Amino acid sequence: MSARTEVAAPYAVRPLVGSRGAVGCALASAAGFALAQPPTGAWPLAFVALAPLLVALAGRGLAARARIGALCGALAALAVGVGPAATGTAEFSGWPWWQAWLATALVGQLFGGTGFAVFAALAGDPLHGPPGRAALRAGLAFAAAELVRSTMFGGLPWLLLAHALAASPALLGLAPLGGVGLLSAWLAAIATAIARSLAGPSRG
Repeated sequence: MSARTEVAAPYAVRPLVGSRGAVGCALASAAGFALAQPPTGAWPLAFVALAPLLVALAGRGLAARARIGALCGALAALAVGVGPAATGTAEFSGWPWWQAWLATALVGQLFGGTGFAVFAALAGDPLHGPPGRAALRAGLAFAAAELVRSTMFGGLPWLLLAHALAASPALLGLAPLGGVGLLSAWLAAIATAIARSLAGPSRG
C-alpha cells in the first residue's frame, strides 16, 4: 500500500458525524430553510440554513451524500409547502383534505427531495480542498440543483433559497446581477464557509 493511499484512507471512510448526527443535521437544515421562507420570513436563516447539511456531507461518498440531501429536501418540502399547497389544492379541486395533503406531499418529496439530493451529490465534501474552491463548488451545485427543480417535469420553481431574501430589499437588489440562481449560489457558498468554521480544519 502506498503512502498516499495510507493517508487518504482515513479521510475517505470517516464521516464527520455519525448516522444519527447526519439525520439531525438534515432536520436542522430543513427547519432553517423552512423558517427562512414566507410566511415566517426569518430571512437571515437563509445564510446558515445549509450549514448543518454540509457538515453532515463531510467524509461521505456520493450515494450517502445524495441520501442525506434527499432526506433534507423532503423534510424541507413538508415543512414549508405542504400545508398551504394542500389547502389550495383541496379548494381548487374539491378533493378531500387527506387526498390533497397526500398529493402535495408526494409532489414535494419528488421535487424537494430530488433537488437537495442533486445538490448534496454535486457539492462534494465541504471540508476537502481549499476554502474558496469548496465554497464555489457548493454554490454552483446548489444553483444547478435549483435549476433541476425548476425545470424537471415542468418544474416547481417555488420557495427557492434566494426567495427568502424577498424580505430584505437591500439584498434582493443583487438579483439583477445574476438572477435568483446567483443569489442562491452566494448563500450556499456562505453556508459552506460557516460549515467549515464549525467543523474545524479542512482535510486536504
